[in-house]
Amino acid sequence: METSNTTKKMDYLKKMSKISPNDSYPLQQLADIYSNELGDVKQAKNYQDKANKINKSF
Repeated sequence: METSNTTKKMDYLKKMSKISPNDSYPLQQLADIYSNELGDVKQAKNYQDKANKINKSF
């Protein structure tokens, strides 16, 4: 997803994760945004842990 508006990007990714709960991509992207764009390591870890949980279930 390409947009320079971080808020819109995050909203879209959160909606994607609810629509497709077995898809780790939106969660990984949220982790990246929180880590690299917002500097919120705690929230980034939260989303990455959720993504990792999905990936391990395959």
